[in-house]
Amino acid sequence: MREESKEVKPVSSRLRRYWVYWAEFLVILDLPADKCPGQMRPLEDRQAQCVGTVKTPAVTSRQGAVEWFSRHPRDSRIVVHYDLQSASIVFAGESIFHIYPWRKILLTIALLVLAIIMVAIGRSAAASGPDNRQPLVRVD
Repeated sequence: MREESKEVKPVSSRLRRYWVYWAEFLVILDLPADKCPGQMRPLEDRQAQCVGTVKTPAVTSRQGAVEWFSRHPRDSRIVVHYDLQSASIVFAGESIFHIYPWRKILLTIALLVLAIIMVAIGRSAAASGPDNRQPLVRVD
């Protein structure tokens, strides 16, 4: 288990640089050698076993990355999903609150609701519109 981080430099020069954090776990997979999605390597005083690395999603808070260690302590048993073609390994059974970037999702939903409200107000204002009647002209 280890914590990793990197500085993100946005493409726009107007945006500030920021740090992201994630946790990495070395996992021993209970698989036959020919099905190994990771690497085969000897682990201390054991025979060579199939191992892989699981990376958590990157977050902007160091505490968010460290929380993964409390949920998955050393030598605990976990379930992972892996893709044989890309050799990527991810945790299985994690709560959606730990996987998805909820701040960005909620901001997107809020902006969508605001846009819908603005369109509705614009349409109702256009429908009621200015009074189209001609003024009465009095001729003497």
